[in-house]
Amino acid sequence: MIDITVLDNWITKKRDESVSIVLAGRVFGGRYGESPQKPKDYEYVKNTLTLKFGTTEILEIVEPESALVGSQHELIIPRAKSALWGWHYYGRKETQENWCTCTYAINITNMVHLTVKGPISSRIPANEIFLYNDDKFVLLI
Repeated sequence: MIDITVLDNWITKKRDESVSIVLAGRVFGGRYGESPQKPKDYEYVKNTLTLKFGTTEILEIVEPESALVGSQHELIIPRAKSALWGWHYYGRKETQENWCTCTYAINITNMVHLTVKGPISSRIPANEIFLYNDDKFVLLI
């Protein structure tokens, strides 16, 4: 269960600051700081946490177990059923055809199934399975 006050405080502090998105240990954009995102708002409805960023980017976290703030003011979701990162392909029109998603679904044996959809799937594998054994399934730093 998410403590809403943790999210309120983190969003208030980090709104409009650049953060890196790390899902199952993988940094969106390849390296820290390479694809900075600016948190704007969030919703927590029916056990799904949706974070909204600078333009059309969203991070949808299904069944997050908790939300913590680390010593560097990073937001940590230790475990969740899945996390979806969605954005419009950069440099193209913001249309449905240019919508990209990377979905990370983790099971009880810590195997992550990554599914990639949209035009970005021509640049990275559309499906991948890998082991993840850390306590920061979602990290915004």
